[in-house]
Order: sequence, then C-alpha cells, then structure tokens
Amino acid sequence: ESESFRMLEDLKRRFSKTSGPPKVNLHAVKRETSSLKRRLSAALPVKKSSGGDAVPKGFCEFTVGDYAFLASQGYKQIVDPQTRELSGQFVYAEGSSKDLVDARERLLLLTKTATQLREQIKMLEKELGTVESEMAELDTRITSHPSSQRGDISFTCREKRPVEDLPEPEDELHELRVQAEAVAREQLPVGSPYSLMQSGEFRRMYQGEDCSQWVGWQMHIKDSTHDVGVVVFRRKFIPDDGATFQDFEVVFQSARQANSSTEAFMAHLLH
Repeated sequence: ESESFRMLEDLKRRFSKTSGPPKVNLHAVKRETSSLKRRLSAALPVKKSSGGDAVPKGFCEFTVGDYAFLASQGYKQIVDPQTRELSGQFVYAEGSSKDLVDARERLLLLTKTATQLREQIKMLEKELGTVESEMAELDTRITSHPSSQRGDISFTCREKRPVEDLPEPEDELHELRVQAEAVAREQLPVGSPYSLMQSGEFRRMYQGEDCSQWVGWQMHIKDSTHDVGVVVFRRKFIPDDGATFQDFEVVFQSARQANSSTEAFMAHLLH
C-alpha cells in the first residue's frame, strides 16, 4: 500500500505543476487513479452485508468474525493447526513455492504463540513477585521470633534404586557433595549469596549390626539471615539380597547464629 500511496501522490504533483493543457491521456490517468484507490483500501474491513455484494475484480474476500475483508488476490488465510479454525492471519502465496508458504505460515503462528507466552510469563512474574514478597515477610516474622533460634529439622528418604545405578567408587563422594550442596541451596532464597562454612565426608555413623555399607557427606552454609546444615547418607547393598541402595537427606535450618561454630551448629543434626 505504501508504494501505491507514493504513485498516487506523484500523479497529483505532476498534474498540479502542469501549465497549460496536459499532454497525457486523462482517461488513462483516471483509470489508474481509481485502480490505486482500490488497492489502497484492500485491507480495510467492511461490515458483512446480507446482500452478497460482488467482490471487485483483482480481490478476494476473507471473513473474520462478523467482518469481511478484501485483500489483493494471492493472499491465503492461515488455518490454526491446533484449533483447525481460521486464524485471521494471511500470507501472500501467489508465485511462491509450497515450502516457502509453509515456512511463512509456521513463522506467523510461532510469532503469535511467542506473544501469548510472553503475556503468560508477565502474569507469572507478577504472581511470583507476590509470592516472594509474602515469603520474605513470613521469613522475617519467623526468624525474629525467639523460638526460631532452635531451628527446624527435616528428614527425607529417597526411593531405593538398583546398585547398577551407583557411580564408580572414586566418584561417589563427589556425587554426594554435589547432592548435599543442591539440597542446602534449596533452603535459601533463589539467587541469595551464601558462604560455605564446612564441607566434608561424614563419618559419625552408628551402624550397629547392619551389614550394608554406609557413606555420607555433610555441609554447612549460611547467608545473611540463615544457617543451613545438610547431611546426605547413602546406604548400599541393603539386605537381604544386597541389590539396592538408598539415599537419605537430613536438613537443619535456623536463624543465623553469629557466635556459633560450625561444629556446634552441625551437632544439631546427628550425634
């Protein structure tokens, strides 16, 4: 349409500056001007009429909702592959290969999907902000209460797994360390900076008459408001058949204790 506007404006300027009788075919100019005006109005919607007006030559009609649109011939309306309904989006298909038309259809649909996803992300970010704000408020109330100095302990038993899933012996402690750090970081706000106070193999395990093998890793981290201690245990070759192993996670979390040593803090977990 912008090209048509320029052509029409050019015709107007040419005739406005002409002195004396024009040396052109006025009938041809009028026909060209009318053609340009029709092209300029090609994308304008008109209310659907019940009279069934004839579609002008060189145009095709598309129905979107309660309106009929006129567009230059060669345009094709895309069908939404999910709803199988007309999407209200159009691509110019005349003279193009099927692959090119398919690619343009796909691009338009993906653009529409991306726009919808961005809107959903904005809504989720808003909801997340509300949740995080309430979490921060509750955390402040809890950590300021005297009873919170004693902290909370949680214990998690993972599902038994076949011993074939065990890492190589030289890699096992590294795996437990990574697991312990992941569990510890989950207790802190997302992105919160923290200090690693202690990390090492956990050896204080009372096994009694248990003939299975135990290995563990302990870790102590803290941020500006919390101390978090984690011990991850792994019990291997569990009787009776010795074909399985199982992981356990013990977490101790409390308001930050400025004068407490790592040894004293971790003593809350297991003796």
